[in-house]
Amino acid sequence: TDEGKKICKKFKAYPDKVAIKHYHNGEFNRDYERPRKLATMVRFLSDPTGEPAWEEDPASVDVVHMHSSKALLSYLKKEKLPVFVMFYAPWCTHCKKLKSPFAEVATELKGKTVLIGVDLMEQENRPIESVYNITGFPTLLYFENGHFKFQYNGERDKESILKWLKSPAFSEVPGEPSSWADEKSDVVHLSDATFDSFIAKQLNAIVMFYAPWCGHCKKLKPAYTEAARMLKESSVRGTFAAIDATTNPGVSERFKLQGYPTLKYFQHGTFVMDVDERSADGLVNFMSNPPDASKIPSTPAPPAQEEMDWGNVVQLTSASFQGELRSKKFALVMFYAPWCGHCKAAKPEFIAAAQSFSGESRVVFGAVDCTVENNLCSAYHVQGFPTIIFFSYLKLQIPYNGQRAATDFIGFIKSRISSEEAEQEKSDHETPLNQVTEFGKDVFVLTPENFAPKLEPLDKAVVFFHADWCVHCQNAKEAYSKAATKLRNKILLTSFSCTEYPGFCMEHGLMGYPSIFFYANGKLSAIYNGDRSTKSFVEKFSGEPDKMEQKSKTEL
Repeated sequence: TDEGKKICKKFKAYPDKVAIKHYHNGEFNRDYERPRKLATMVRFLSDPTGEPAWEEDPASVDVVHMHSSKALLSYLKKEKLPVFVMFYAPWCTHCKKLKSPFAEVATELKGKTVLIGVDLMEQENRPIESVYNITGFPTLLYFENGHFKFQYNGERDKESILKWLKSPAFSEVPGEPSSWADEKSDVVHLSDATFDSFIAKQLNAIVMFYAPWCGHCKKLKPAYTEAARMLKESSVRGTFAAIDATTNPGVSERFKLQGYPTLKYFQHGTFVMDVDERSADGLVNFMSNPPDASKIPSTPAPPAQEEMDWGNVVQLTSASFQGELRSKKFALVMFYAPWCGHCKAAKPEFIAAAQSFSGESRVVFGAVDCTVENNLCSAYHVQGFPTIIFFSYLKLQIPYNGQRAATDFIGFIKSRISSEEAEQEKSDHETPLNQVTEFGKDVFVLTPENFAPKLEPLDKAVVFFHADWCVHCQNAKEAYSKAATKLRNKILLTSFSCTEYPGFCMEHGLMGYPSIFFYANGKLSAIYNGDRSTKSFVEKFSGEPDKMEQKSKTEL
C-alpha cells in the first residue's frame, strides 16, 4: 500500500531486503540482526539487551546444544559415540573463554566424539544439576554408552582437551603442593615465631607475603624461586624469604597487608619499602643495587579503621556453616578478607541487600572471614577476594560473578526466587493441593550401603527411584505411601533418592523418574509401567511379577 511504502521509505526498509526492527515502549531499540529462527527470535524478545546464545555463533556449528534435561538424557541413552558435555552459565567468565576451544575440538572430532553444550541457566535444563551434581561452571563430563565415566579437570585449551579425549581417564584437579616450604629451593620460609630474629640478622632481605590460594602468588613463585637461586650463586649479599600470611597472621597484621603477593624490602633488620619487581632478573638487580634507607622518607602506617558491623549478614564459621545453610533455599555467601579493598567496598552493599530480605525465612546472606577460616575457604576453592557463592540447601553451588551493588545482589536472589515460584506454579497445575512430600513410615528408605543387604533376603520388593525436582515423583508419593501401608504385611515398598546418590543411579542406568522396579532376591525382575494410583499399585504389587512388563537389567 501507499502507506506501507511511506513507512518503508521512512525507515530505509526496501522490498528486496526484509528489515526487522525492535521497539520498546514505543521507542526504537535496535535492528534485529540475529538468525531468523523461531527459538532465536523468542529468546531475543525475552531479553532484547542480552548477549546472543552460544548456538547462534557460527563457530559452534559442530557443538550440539541441548535445551532440556529430558532431551539430554534421551540423547545420551541413544548416542553410540562417546559424548563430552560442557555444563555452563552464560555469565561465567571461564565458560566464555572455554567456548572457542571447545567448539574447535567439536569440529576436529566430528564423527568420533560428540561435544554438547548445556546452558544450566535455562529453566528446562535446571533439573540435570541434581542428576550429575553440578556445583560449579564450567563442568566437563565424559560419557560412553549413556553412562557417566569421567570428569575432565585438565587445562582448558584445545590441545589439552584433544589429548585427553584420545584416552579419557580420571584427571586430578590441578593444584599446588600442600606447602611451598616443603619444596627444595633457596627461598627461606619464615613464621610468626622466626620472622623477627631472622630479619634482624640480614643485611638485605626481601620477604614475599603470600597466600597458598592466590593466583598472582602462584604466578610469581617460579620467578621468585629463580631469583633466590641466582642470588645465592652470585657474590651479592642478601636473602629472599617468604611467609604464608594465612597461617602467620601476627606478622601479616603488623604490616597492614592490602593484598597478595606483597614484597617488602628490609635493610639491617628494618623495613624500608615495598618492592614492585616481579621478574627474576629485576629482583636480583634490586638486591645488587639496594636503595639507601637513610634517603627514603618513612611513611607512617595509616590508622586502623573500625570495622563496620555486618548487620543482618550472618557471620559463618567452620562450625556453623553447614548447619546454617543446610536449611536455606536461597543463600548468598561472601568469602572475604578484612584488608581487601574490594571487600570493603562491597560490604555495605551486601549488608543493604541482606536487610531487604530480613523478613524472608528462606533467604540468608552470610560472610566468611578467610583470614580466620582458612580451611573453610580452601574447601570452597576461594582464589581471591571477595568470592561470592550462591547455595541452595548446600546441594546446589553457583559462583556469583555479577556486579556488587545492593540492587544487583537483590536482583540475583529475586531471580532465583522467581524461577522457583514459576516452577512451583507449574507444579501446582500438575499436582494435587494436598501433595505430600514424604513417603511415610511404611516405605523403607534405601541407600547404596543398605541396598543389597536389605533386598537380597526378600523374594519380592519394590523400589521407587526418585529425584527432588521431579514433579511426577511428587505426584506419586502419596499414592505409593498409601499402598505401602495397605501392603505392609505382604511386600516391602522402598524408596531411593537419586538426588542424594546420583552416582549409584547412573551406574544402574536410570534415565528418567520416577522409575519403579520390582526386585526378587536383590535382582531386578520387572519394571512397573502402570497407573500411579494407590489402587493400581496395590493390585500390581500384590500380584506376581509376570503380570508386569519383564525386562532384564542389561536392557536399561
